[in-house]
Order: sequence, then structure tokens, then C-alpha cells
Amino acid sequence: MVPMEEGCLSVPGVREKVRRPEVIKLKYRDENFVEHTQEFGGLLARVLQHEVDHLNGHLFIDNLDNKVRREIREELQAIKNGEVEAEYILAEK
Repeated sequence: MVPMEEGCLSVPGVREKVRRPEVIKLKYRDENFVEHTQEFGGLLARVLQHEVDHLNGHLFIDNLDNKVRREIREELQAIKNGEVEAEYILAEK
């Protein structure tokens, strides 16, 4: 597991170190529905894990330990309350 700082458009302004495997094996289907299994490493492996988390309903902050979550609680509450501005729509009001 390798720690690396991550951020996300879903959580604007929040960046924290997240531990993830450096190399992953991913099974997927291409545009012709042919199944492939491929190994990915480095930054691409991290990005793929981050995006697969989204598909499974998780954000990178779900991978943080409780201590870090407590430290960023106010930032997360401000986002939830709509007090954080972004150059994109966070949620419909």
C-alpha cells in the first residue's frame, strides 16, 4: 500500500493522503463486450481505483482513517451546507 495525496471534484478543496495498492489487476469489458484482465501500476492504477470507488458509491474520504476524518469534519460540513464555491455545480438545490 502506497500513500499518495488525492482530491476529488465531489469534495472541492479537500486533499488528503490515501493508501492504495501500487499495482492492481482489473477485469473489464471493452466496447464490444469482450472481457479483458489487465494489470495496471502507478498513477493509472490509483486513478482507476479512485474511479471504481465512485462506481461503487464511495469517495476517497471513505478510505481515510477516523483521525483524519475528524480533522476535516468542518470542511466536509461546509461542503454539505453549500458554503463552498466551485467552478461547477456540486448539487442541485
